[in-house]
Amino acid sequence: MSRQIDNEYVLDCLQRWGNHCSVAFLDPTCQFFGLNHIDGVIGYRTHGNKAVIFGDPASELQDQIHLMRAFHDYCKQHNKSIICIGSSAPFAHQLLEHNICASALAVGNEILLDARIDPTKHRGADGSSLRNKWCYSIRRGLMVHEYTGHDATLEQKFEALHGQWLAARKGPQIYLAQTELFTHRKYRRLFYATHQDNVVGLLILTQLKSQQGFVINVLMLAPNAPTTTSEFIILSVLQQLAQEGPLTLSAGLIPQAHLDSIYGFGTIVQWLAKKMYSVAYKRYKLHRKQQYWKKFAPVKKELFVLFERQRVSIHDTMSILHALHAIK
Repeated sequence: MSRQIDNEYVLDCLQRWGNHCSVAFLDPTCQFFGLNHIDGVIGYRTHGNKAVIFGDPASELQDQIHLMRAFHDYCKQHNKSIICIGSSAPFAHQLLEHNICASALAVGNEILLDARIDPTKHRGADGSSLRNKWCYSIRRGLMVHEYTGHDATLEQKFEALHGQWLAARKGPQIYLAQTELFTHRKYRRLFYATHQDNVVGLLILTQLKSQQGFVINVLMLAPNAPTTTSEFIILSVLQQLAQEGPLTLSAGLIPQAHLDSIYGFGTIVQWLAKKMYSVAYKRYKLHRKQQYWKKFAPVKKELFVLFERQRVSIHDTMSILHALHAIK
């Protein structure tokens, strides 16, 4: 029997078992499915007759496939087919083995930074670039602080930065959740950068206990922030996390340039899927994320998009873009 789910229960599941895609749970458009006899939830958005699921179920590992079977049956009863985005390799293989999904695409990687490893100490051009940006930021007087209080004046500055950042965003956007700065405080951490008494950057993290670390919700910069502010915030937060224990920082799903690993599709459908992916990759300028995170020499974990059927339609693509707020 499906469970009645309230907001606190969702947030508890997110913190205990969430993964890189679980930040989508913080979006007001996200829907949830659960069972009375299993702790955990599946987060998803609907578009037409599609249910687009975000990542693996937020539950104990042994319960994930049981939740998915029940949700699959639930969707069949409501004449919907499922699409899973950002699924881990182990869970993707389970979905294929249990015939819940019939096809899969390896679309990118989860980017993970180990806080114990200082990226500025890496050899080569990337390590040198980060060292230079760190030193330049120090010379410019940039500082990073964690916000833990309730300072009305400072929060007004955060809101002003948020407004400037939104106004400066150009072109089509992809994101999992809308940026609400001060909701769900006990589940998130906020770090901010200052320069000459101005707030020039904000980084919001959500804790993922099962992943032994945090995932980035959003990193926003003021239009007039020094050019090294972004890297300086990430490096400063990694230093803080390193002091707290063996923690990781996840940047979430970073799309790859081409579709290489494809399962369950025929030749024509593979060609069509590659073409549609290539168009989306260029339109949303997804190469920028690859270029940015490469310099941190991250650990990468392959992630998948899975479909219930052995085909990809235009409606499937539109449903995925709708789930990612790329289209309304």
